[in-house]
Amino acid sequence: MNAPTLTEFGELVGWPLRRWQASALKLATRSTVIVAPRQTGKSRSLALLALHWAMTKPGQTVLIVSAGDDAAKRLLGTIRGIAAHPLLRDSTMDESQSLLTLSNGSSVRSAPQSERAIRGYSVDLLIIDEAAMVRDDVLQGAALPTTAARPDARVVMASSPWATAGAFYRYATAETPGIAVYRWRMDQADWVSPAVVEEFRATLSPLRFRAEILGEFVGREDSYFDPESLLAAVAGYMMLPPEQARGQSIVLGVDWGRAFDRHATVALGVVDDYGRNEHPVLFVPWCETSQRSYPDQMNMLTAMGRRRNVGQSYQPRLYDPDKVHRTGPLLAIEDTRYLPMTGATRPRSLPPVVEQPGYGVVQMVSEMNGVGYGVTEELQARLRGASPVIGVHTTQRSKEEWMARLRAWLGQGRLVLPDHEELLRQLRGLSYTATESGGLTIAASNPAVHDDMVIALALAASAVTPATGLGAPGGEPANTKWLQNPAGRWIPEQPRPRYSALRTTGARLTSW
Repeated sequence: MNAPTLTEFGELVGWPLRRWQASALKLATRSTVIVAPRQTGKSRSLALLALHWAMTKPGQTVLIVSAGDDAAKRLLGTIRGIAAHPLLRDSTMDESQSLLTLSNGSSVRSAPQSERAIRGYSVDLLIIDEAAMVRDDVLQGAALPTTAARPDARVVMASSPWATAGAFYRYATAETPGIAVYRWRMDQADWVSPAVVEEFRATLSPLRFRAEILGEFVGREDSYFDPESLLAAVAGYMMLPPEQARGQSIVLGVDWGRAFDRHATVALGVVDDYGRNEHPVLFVPWCETSQRSYPDQMNMLTAMGRRRNVGQSYQPRLYDPDKVHRTGPLLAIEDTRYLPMTGATRPRSLPPVVEQPGYGVVQMVSEMNGVGYGVTEELQARLRGASPVIGVHTTQRSKEEWMARLRAWLGQGRLVLPDHEELLRQLRGLSYTATESGGLTIAASNPAVHDDMVIALALAASAVTPATGLGAPGGEPANTKWLQNPAGRWIPEQPRPRYSALRTTGARLTSW
């Protein structure tokens, strides 16, 4: 009598496989790679495969390598649960936390990612669970060599897609006859409601949805920004266009387009989280790319820069109604100190205030390379006495410094990014190469992917120095709806930058 196929075996023991799972586990080639998001049945399928192989092929050694000891024991526990089926009960000879021995002389052993725990075995079926989390030196230096002495051995590597680097990524993207690659998607899993998938689509960032739901890699091996840090920084908050702002403080980075390129403008502010986060958090309240003419772009930036003094929110030491005048949503009192326009403080004789839209632009940092030189000088002339315009020539060294600042903020959870497809695409597509002098050349990895928005963000970041004040949180409005990004930072669903932030003071950014 022929041994049952894997699909038949699963039906017999009450652990049926879906067609797309069984197709990936035929093991027609020496190496099989499965790229799959969570909740798609990876561990369950691997457990069934390991037991089927061991029971239908006498004298076999099956080794399961997992990222950690708990994961290894958990997977072997699943295998023991399948082996407890009445049809298989007599097949088990011995069990321990890390070894299952069968009556036909086969064994299934689990091990964490440790060279000491793996070396010395000769293996017929090697299964590596969550392979992207297993270190390259363990995977390539210890695990894979265990199959070298067995010409008919098979290797199965399965994992969620994490960083676009490492051995698992290289196997998953290899194009060679000896490696079969399969990609599973959460929407294939009939135990996951389509409504849940659509909810994830609506609430997760595009990057996170692609990685965790569609099972796609979202970066490159030489990506400058760590894909996980980018994913962790994203929150689906509503951005605040300048016409809806009311004097909140920002710094502005401006990258000028050349020929048919786009102009890019990115604002950076300190989110008014009303003290909910332990430390002040920077965020991007607004950004855009445009193909306006140079005069139109300068007119737009000039209009933004001239609103600098709207909304500086300082508390007055004295309150003299005779010295009050209107300035947007606030009252300017005495020596340019400001007070919120509330019923308790507004003089009865003062006419209703008409709010003046616009951000309070503390500083505008404009790129001066090439065509940027002339337009930056023009902006400086137009905004003299209003927002200071700082012109900078970007060099390899300055670009490396500013990008390093962004990368540090992302790694520390100090920067929250919007769910903005183009900005995230550019951040994800930025790569680096080392130079002979020991520096880095940082640029878009693909000519079809621009880096203008990243440059504008880096220019804005250059204005946030150790002597930059971060402002004080305001009072939380009623019915504030909150979001929390994967890095654990809280941000209102409709966030606003703090007033009176990002000005040069004695405060130190390093005090975060």
